[in-house]
Amino acid sequence: MSFYIVFIILILSIIYISKFVDSKDHPYFGLKIILLMLIALAALRYEVGVDYVTYYNIIDKFQLWAILRMEPLNQVIFFISTYLDSPFFCFAAYAYLTYIFIYKACIRNSISPYFALFIYTSLFYLESLSFIRQAVAMSIGLYAFKYIKEKKIAKYSIWIVISMLFHLSAILLFIAYPIYWRCKLKYTIIAITGAVFLKNIIFSILNTLNFYAGYIESEIEGGGKLKYLYPLILFSLGCMKKWKFSLEEERLFTITVIALPFPFLFPSHIGMRISNYFLFYLCYLCPLLVKDYTYKTKLCISIICSTIFLIYIGVSSFYTPYIFYWNK
Repeated sequence: MSFYIVFIILILSIIYISKFVDSKDHPYFGLKIILLMLIALAALRYEVGVDYVTYYNIIDKFQLWAILRMEPLNQVIFFISTYLDSPFFCFAAYAYLTYIFIYKACIRNSISPYFALFIYTSLFYLESLSFIRQAVAMSIGLYAFKYIKEKKIAKYSIWIVISMLFHLSAILLFIAYPIYWRCKLKYTIIAITGAVFLKNIIFSILNTLNFYAGYIESEIEGGGKLKYLYPLILFSLGCMKKWKFSLEEERLFTITVIALPFPFLFPSHIGMRISNYFLFYLCYLCPLLVKDYTYKTKLCISIICSTIFLIYIGVSSFYTPYIFYWNK
C-alpha cells in the first residue's frame, strides 16, 4: 500500500509544481513525467493485475490456441513477445500504447489535461493493469472523441475499428457519436432507470432470442460495490452544478450516464467492463464541470479521487504487493 501512496503523492506533487515549470517552450512538461511514470509502473510490474499471470503464461508456455483466439493486433504483440521469449515486451508494449493514447487524448480533448489525467489515474489506471487488451481499446476510443466533436464520423469510425482490433467489445463506442449529438440528458436518465427496473423482462426477451445466453444463465448480481460508486459520483457532480449544464457539459454527462445501468443488468465482470467505455468520459466531464470552481474545491475533489484509488487497492488483492519484474 505504501508504494501506491508514494505514487499518488508524486503525481499530485508534479501537477502542483508544473504550474511553475511549464512554459511555452516546454508545454506539459509535468504531464510527460506523469506519462513516463504510468508507463514504467505498468511495464515493470510482475504478477500485478487480474490477468497478468494468464498473459504471462501464454507467452512463457507459448499457448498458441490462446493467441489465435485474440484480436489481430493482440496476436501481433503476443507473437513478437513469444519470438523474443519476453513477457516483459508484451506488458511494456501494452503500457506504451495505452498511456500514450490517454496522454494525447487529455491534451487534445480536455480543457485541463493535468486534471483529466489525474481523474484517469485515480479511477481507471488500476483496471488498465488488469485488462490490458481492453485498456488499449478504451484509450483509443477516448482519443477518438475529438472526431465526434468535429463531426468527422468517418475518421471516428476508423479509429473505433482500430480499437476493435484490440478488443471487439469496442464496437460499443459507435453509439457514443449519436448519443453525443442526438440524446437529451433527461430522456437518457429516464430510459436507463426504466431499463434497470425492467431488467427481468429485458433478459427474458433476450433469453427467448438466445442472445447473450451465456451471461443470462449466470446469476445477475451487478458490478459489486463499484456499481454504486459511479452513480454517486455523477449525482454529486450534478448537484455541484445544480443540474444546470452548458450544452457541452450536458452532452458529456449524457454519454457518461449511459454507463450506469450495465452493472445492474449484467454480472459484475461484464457489466463494469461495458460501463468503462462510457465512464472514461469522466476524464473530460470532471475538468469541464469544475473549471470555474476555486482551487480549494478542485483540491477537495483530488483528495476524494486519491482516496478512491487507495480504497480500490485496499479491497483488492491483485495489486499488492507491487513486485518489480526483475524481482520475480
